[in-house]
Amino acid sequence: MFNNLQGRTGTLFEERFKRKQITDDKYLKDLVCYINNNPVKHNFVKDTKDYYWTSYHSHISKKDTNIKRDIVIDMFDDVDNFKYVHATKSNFDDIEDFLFEEN
Repeated sequence: MFNNLQGRTGTLFEERFKRKQITDDKYLKDLVCYINNNPVKHNFVKDTKDYYWTSYHSHISKKDTNIKRDIVIDMFDDVDNFKYVHATKSNFDDIEDFLFEEN
């Protein structure tokens, strides 16, 4: 319906998103932080923990979840370090150039 009203075709986010294969643990760890800190970067919130709609809360919670919490937390050694890294690593300019493969 939206496409018809706007004279568009395809998906709503056509040609906006790309992908890149994750090839090492460091990149995956940086990517987890980048994704969870994105709301801070774009000034939606001042702190990652204040944004409800990321996986950050699922990772630090003890509630049941479908995410691979233990795998992610192990990359950061423990929950406390996961929180620390998210609180201190907020400049991701160096990773943005490597987020997507060139077509």
